[in-house]
Amino acid sequence: MLSMYPAFVYDDKRMCSRIWLCFKMLGLGFYSTTTAMCIHDEMVVWFGTVSSMMGASVCNTIRYEYAFFKIHGTIFPSIEAFIQWKTQQRRNVKPVLDVAEFIIKVVYLVRSIPLRFSTHDEYNNASMCRIGMTVLNLHTLVIIAWWFLFAVVFCTMYTHIDMCPRETNAIEAVAPNAVAPNAVVIDQETECCICLDKNDSPWTTAHCMHSFHAACMIKWMQQNPSCPVCRSSLIPAS
Repeated sequence: MLSMYPAFVYDDKRMCSRIWLCFKMLGLGFYSTTTAMCIHDEMVVWFGTVSSMMGASVCNTIRYEYAFFKIHGTIFPSIEAFIQWKTQQRRNVKPVLDVAEFIIKVVYLVRSIPLRFSTHDEYNNASMCRIGMTVLNLHTLVIIAWWFLFAVVFCTMYTHIDMCPRETNAIEAVAPNAVAPNAVVIDQETECCICLDKNDSPWTTAHCMHSFHAACMIKWMQQNPSCPVCRSSLIPAS
């Protein structure tokens, strides 16, 4: 299917990613400023560690986004070439840094228990250091709540009924013609009309409700856009 589109023009402006980067840079500036005002506070080491990790994450994100900025409008020979270029940008570094940053924030939050959301120091004077600590704890709580909500919504949408996906959802021992389009099953009794073989390879069902081995279907679609049985299009209408 990918071979049907030999040329690929990259024109994504990645606006959401860049807006998120701007917010993260503002947060880094705020935390760095408040860290500098905590030189006499016992929490300065933890606060500085969070700021340092955020700085590393921001620098890596800037590097990653700049790479995409430089290739805007580039014509790649194929989408596979673009995917290969994207892999070379070390995109896995970003989630690692983000997870490390989140873990440090959670550790800081736990260490701050009992939480004190105050803006004044022990002398009842307004303190940017205390404000920064309060904002950091609130920030971490919001992130935790966001991921919890995302997990609940994802599980609910994935299973439609159950709160968590069942272990038997991925593979079910049923006849392939009895499943919905794109469902994956295991069937050792039916012969695939592409490879003419019966084995334990996963099956997939096209939109025309004809089923084949998933691997066979991928190879077939690289050369033919139509179903080998009914000749209807295997590419969903946009």
